Amino acid sequence: MAWKQRILPKQVHDRTGFFVLQIGLPLILTFGTSQVLPVLFEEYPVILNVQIAAVVLLFINTELSLWMTILRDTSTESIKEKLPSVLKQGWQYCQVCQLNAPPRASHCFSCNTCILRRDHHCLFTGCCVGFYNHRAFLSFVTSFFAGSAYSLCLLVAFVSHTSHHFTFSTVFSVVLPVPAYLFGYMEHMSFMTGTLCAMSGAGIIASSVMLYNQLKYLIKGQTAYERKHRNTDYVQGFKANMAATCGSRWYIAWLSPLIPSPVDGDGTDFTQSARAAAEKDV
Repeated sequence: MAWKQRILPKQVHDRTGFFVLQIGLPLILTFGTSQVLPVLFEEYPVILNVQIAAVVLLFINTELSLWMTILRDTSTESIKEKLPSVLKQGWQYCQVCQLNAPPRASHCFSCNTCILRRDHHCLFTGCCVGFYNHRAFLSFVTSFFAGSAYSLCLLVAFVSHTSHHFTFSTVFSVVLPVPAYLFGYMEHMSFMTGTLCAMSGAGIIASSVMLYNQLKYLIKGQTAYERKHRNTDYVQGFKANMAATCGSRWYIAWLSPLIPSPVDGDGTDFTQSARAAAEKDV
C-alpha cells in the first residue's frame, strides 16, 4: 500500500472545505472541554472526566480517519508497475494518464489521475475515495456525524443552562449567530457558542447526507460512480458487498481505521455478479 507525498488539496474549493474542517474540529473540541463540559458537569467530576475522555477519543478517531483517507494513495500510480501494457478484457485505456486502467477505476480531473474503484471526490478531504481509503472514509463520516450530533446537544444544553430559559434572542443567536452578534443580541462568549452551534448543525447535515449515501451504495455493492452510471456488474450479497469495502471484520471495521480488517485484492480484480458473469461468457 502506497502513501501520498502531497497533503494539501489542489483545488481552491477543496482547500476551503479542508481548512474549514481543520479549524472547526479543534475549535469545537477546545471550547467544549474548557468551557461547556465543566459548566454542565461541575457537580459531577467523575462524569465530567468520562465526558472529556469520550470527546477527545471521538476527535482523535475523526482526525485519524480523515488523515488516513487523505494520505492513502488509491490511484493507479500506486500500482503502476503492475498494470499491463496490453489492454485486457474489461479494462479501459485512459487517454489522460496514458495507461490501462482496471475495471471499476475511473479518471478524476480534480486529482488528475485514475482512481482504483473510484467512489467519488470528497470536498472535505480534497481527494478521491477509492479502493485503499474507502473504509477510512466511512469511519471518518461515521465519527464526524457522531461528533457533530454530540457537540450540538452539549452546546444547546450549555446555552439552556447559562441562559436559564429560551427566548427569541436565544434561538436567534443559535440559528443565526453572525446577524445576532451584529444587532447586539449577544456578547463575545455567546457569539462563540452560537457560531459553534451553527457549525455543528451544518456538520450534522453534511455528514448525515454522506453517511446515508455511503450506506446505500455500500449495502448494494456499488460505488457512487457506478450508481450514477447504473452499473450493477459487481453487486453481490449483503455480506460480500460489505466485506468488499470494509474487509473481513466488516461488522466493526467501519468504527475505526485502526481495527485490523484486510480487504481482498489490489484494486484491479473484482468478483462479478452471476448475471454479469453469465453475460460475459455468452
